[in-house]
Amino acid sequence: TGLKDLAGAKALLPFTGQARYKAQLASTKDRGYEAVLSSTLEGLAVNLPAPLGKTSQNRAPLTVRWVATPVKNDFRESLTVSVPNLINGRFERPAGARPSPYFSRATVAMGEALPLPASGLALDIKLGRVDFEDWSTLFEQMTQEPKRATKAEFKVFPTLATARLRSPHFILSDLTFTDLDLTATQDAVNQWSARIASKETAGSATWKAAAGALDGRIQRSEEHTSE
Repeated sequence: TGLKDLAGAKALLPFTGQARYKAQLASTKDRGYEAVLSSTLEGLAVNLPAPLGKTSQNRAPLTVRWVATPVKNDFRESLTVSVPNLINGRFERPAGARPSPYFSRATVAMGEALPLPASGLALDIKLGRVDFEDWSTLFEQMTQEPKRATKAEFKVFPTLATARLRSPHFILSDLTFTDLDLTATQDAVNQWSARIASKETAGSATWKAAAGALDGRIQRSEEHTSE
């Protein structure tokens, strides 16, 4: 329950169960602090499609490192999360940052870590065969802002700002995309734009996450007419 209060209920929806972990805390030469947590995640189920999902019996070696570096009368904090051969994340809180979200910028990538954006969360996801229906619930949770925010609301992670998805076989309703490369950017609250490239199509689209309204311009491959 305490972790849900800290990270937010939405952040923990895919996870069930418990896992043992080891943690170390030490001071650094520059009078800062460093903490390292490691776990095999055995006992914790991740209810997501492959390759991110896992049963509670499977192991996925996780390393989390938190570093606090003194800057004048405050600290610059960074958090790195790594599951080898699967996913890498980096979260940063500059010195003097506002209370919420706690981390003002972050990246999560499948593969090598990305450079940090100026603000918000940047995703770079590489998957095999994807049926969007399997991911739709998580996508809605990540792209839609809460309808009403309270003064007491506290967020740990920044809002999703950009996302890149690459997949050799992507299914969206009755459409199929081969070698898909999609980049989406949040231009305003709940307002998104995207560029799409695949063997079948190339083009752009905009939509409002809350309203579900979609507007786009797609160019089909040369054997089809444009729309």
